[in-house]
Amino acid sequence: FPSHDTECVSSAVGVYNTFINKSYDNLKQKEIIEDIIQQMSQYGDLTKGVVTSSLSTETTGAVSLVGDSYRILTQYGVDIFVDAGKINVLQVNEVLNGLGLQIPNISADSGLIGTPILNNDGYVVVNMIFDPTIKVASLVNLESVTASYFNGYYKVMSVEHKGVLSSSKEGMLITTLKMWNGGSLVNNFKIVAQ
Repeated sequence: FPSHDTECVSSAVGVYNTFINKSYDNLKQKEIIEDIIQQMSQYGDLTKGVVTSSLSTETTGAVSLVGDSYRILTQYGVDIFVDAGKINVLQVNEVLNGLGLQIPNISADSGLIGTPILNNDGYVVVNMIFDPTIKVASLVNLESVTASYFNGYYKVMSVEHKGVLSSSKEGMLITTLKMWNGGSLVNNFKIVAQ
């Protein structure tokens, strides 16, 4: 049989097929964002996750929004991502505490494979033995022996799992993380309750 790569997108219907054409009057940013998410959830494949509490508490006055719902959410200066069918809205410096207060170490002892690299987008990329517990927007601590200049705390920006799942064919499962160190934040991430 030929080999095929399969790509899965979580909650694609709610993310890519919702359009907003609505006016709001005297609402706070969070109220508008939550209403957009509610409209995106109408197809049943998407629910509200964590919405940051650090949005402006000022009322907006009259606002008319027309266009792709997901794109409109990004105009509020926040990170928007879907994980496990939940749409999350965070500030760039906020991370989720998906593993409680425990921050996982990524090192040779915990499954780090090879040397971390810096990609063209400014993210540090690591490969590791399959780890389904690390989620997007979580905080991790990188401890590399071969590239110690990358060591420190990072916000996970993307998680990709790849490998062979077959009882008839051997293969390794690998998790690839793209991580961001906060730039000028200098590891000053704020942990948001999940």
